[in-house]
Amino acid sequence: EDTTRLTQKDILDSAGVGVARKYFSFDLPYGPYNCSLTRNGAHLLVGGRKGHVAFMHLDSMKIFTELHVKETVRAVQTLHNENLFAVAQKKYTYIYD
Repeated sequence: EDTTRLTQKDILDSAGVGVARKYFSFDLPYGPYNCSLTRNGAHLLVGGRKGHVAFMHLDSMKIFTELHVKETVRAVQTLHNENLFAVAQKKYTYIYD
């Protein structure tokens, strides 16, 4: 079995126009970040190790929820839709709406 190493640039160069349009990159100061997409792929949840949590709409890149939890964020997960999400913080997991 062969293993091939690909970069994001390789994928972007070989992708179609529709995929290339959805490419984005951001520099955030509270990283590294964990990410989770909703099931329909329309919303992105990000959680930074230093306590920053943001939930955004991917097409417009508009942030509709942003928190600073003042604890270590270990993982984030969207739940059944964009109304609920879970954040595994330093000691406990919390569910936000």
